[in-house]
Amino acid sequence: MGKRFMLFFLATILIVNANVLQKLPGLNIDLVGTTVSGISSGAYMSGQIHIALSSFIKGSAIVAGGPVGCTRGYLIYATTECMSNPQDLNIKSVDESIDKLNKDQKIDDVSNLKGAKSYIFAGLKDTTVLPLNGVHLQDQLTKLGVQLKTVYDIPAEHAYITNGFGNVCDFKGSPYINNCSYNQAYESLNYLYNGKLKAGTKAVDSNLFEFNQQNYFSSFMTSLYSSGYVYIPTNCADGKKKCRLHINFHGCKQSVEVLGTNYIKMIGINDVAEANDIVVLYPQTTKSPVFPFNPEGCWDWWGYTEWNSMLAPTGYYNFNSAGLNFLSKEALQIKSVWQMAQDLASVKKASEKLEQE
Repeated sequence: MGKRFMLFFLATILIVNANVLQKLPGLNIDLVGTTVSGISSGAYMSGQIHIALSSFIKGSAIVAGGPVGCTRGYLIYATTECMSNPQDLNIKSVDESIDKLNKDQKIDDVSNLKGAKSYIFAGLKDTTVLPLNGVHLQDQLTKLGVQLKTVYDIPAEHAYITNGFGNVCDFKGSPYINNCSYNQAYESLNYLYNGKLKAGTKAVDSNLFEFNQQNYFSSFMTSLYSSGYVYIPTNCADGKKKCRLHINFHGCKQSVEVLGTNYIKMIGINDVAEANDIVVLYPQTTKSPVFPFNPEGCWDWWGYTEWNSMLAPTGYYNFNSAGLNFLSKEALQIKSVWQMAQDLASVKKASEKLEQE
């Protein structure tokens, strides 16, 4: 217990405020070829945005997640079939949900997914999102023509995995970052970028910027925190070099509201980004006890941003589906995050310097 406490203590003292941007800068980024990643609720969100915007997003790294549309808009399914009871999942119903979104043109045509890449990780000892969820996702993406790398043989609990930082590999608890002697950041991104990435170098702290996410609120139901973060590699800052974009989604209980910048700084993605000229966007959720019902600051993977998901006082006993809009291109969170990406790739602002308060 002492060792685990010390690891968490060391994590807490690493909280350092990033430089603050008045607005996101326009960089030299081609949005076609954007990649995404995430853990837990962020894993589900990574899959959702990949399928919703498949004409732009060409790769996703999904850690401790399951098939896109698994909940079909029902919170009861989120806590059962899509986490602890994956053996009960109605796979046909999930496939029908994606088919309907595609037919109604609520997502980019799924034909764009053929040849795209996904990395799927399921820890052997994950007791929160059981490993079978990852297998269901594998089956779903295979049917859609996605090229896959799967990692199912590491004895990890429910956490993002590193090669030197965090709790012991089979520990379950905050900050949900575990040291399993495996560099997940590099291995996952290297697969998404065709095995051509350089080994990570040390990230530069001053290249991490905080920005105002309130510019991207279309409704209080969006459940976004007041601030988001972006890591801009040294070679990308002046807008002269063509850089790539990666978007990472934290899990429940991992936002800056809870952990400060520990998750952002310690999972290792910034090291890979600095060595390979990849801008990394870290959008952030916020906790909300009632409207919307998001007490742990999760990303919306069951429909809590939709008004009709609020029919029951707590949401847990809501058997009325929130619908499928939270999976679409018009979903509040997907639309907000993609606007952030578009601002980062705004060519007309590429010559502007980073403006700080």
